[in-house]
Order: sequence, then structure tokens, then C-alpha cells
Amino acid sequence: MGEEERLAGILDDIVDNEFGSFKWHLKREIWNGMDPIKASKLEKAERLDVVDLMVQTYQFAGAVIVMRTILEKIKRIDLVKKLSDPSPEAAVEDFADLCQHGHKEHLKKTLQCLREGIAEAGKKTFSNDIYTELYILDGGSGKVNNEHEVRQIERAT
Repeated sequence: MGEEERLAGILDDIVDNEFGSFKWHLKREIWNGMDPIKASKLEKAERLDVVDLMVQTYQFAGAVIVMRTILEKIKRIDLVKKLSDPSPEAAVEDFADLCQHGHKEHLKKTLQCLREGIAEAGKKTFSNDIYTELYILDGGSGKVNNEHEVRQIERAT
């Protein structure tokens, strides 16, 4: 379910008289210095139209803030909590970020020390002591890759 569909679902949970009150507050709500939605646009607007108008006027993040503010004004705290709960898509993104961070930390730890040339048993050399910058390149051709040198020259100029 998309984020705008979540907003529409929350408005679907509002009964008709509360929806009228919601629209009344919406035509008076000034957010971030932006003018409120015109009363003429809200007069015959259905729930989905109201969501579209809010997103067009305030962008998505602003629409969420305005909706939360108005829901608090009409005493629908249950819907404020529902709006505050992260969506399943956001939970998946958070999990992906967590996995990616864990993988990066593992690579840093694994690649921090390496053996240079014919190293003595048990003697490790920190990569910071050998290289000033570390580039991990995708390819695996086995040939010398000078691409990083070009990037470094470009960055220096």
C-alpha cells in the first residue's frame, strides 16, 4: 500500500460529520507559511480528492503533518497513532539499511588488516599503514586497474 493510500485509509476511518470538521480545519490550516487549501476546492471534495489536494499543496511530508494536526484538533487520537505507525514499506527499508550497515561494518573489520607480500606468521599490517586510500573495485579481471588513479587525478584538479 502506497503512502497516499495510507492517508486515504485514515480519512476513510472518519465518519461524515468528522470529515466535514476535518475539511473545515483544513481550509484554515496554514503550514510552513503556505496558504491553506481554498474552500471552493474542498466544498464537494471526497476523501480521495482531499488527500490529492493535501499532497499537491503541502507535498507528502507536509500533508502528513497537517493531517496529524487536524486529527488532534478533532480529537481522533487513535488515528494520529495510526498515522504515526511506520508503514510496512518503511519497516522493510529500515531492515535493509540495518543489514547494509552490518555488512559494511563486517567488511571494514575484515579488511582492516591484511598480509603484505610474504608476511611472517601472525603478523598483520593495517591497511592504513600501506595505502593512503582504499578502493574496492568490482571487476575481477585479474589485470591492474588504473581507474582509481584517474578518479584521484580528477578530484585533485
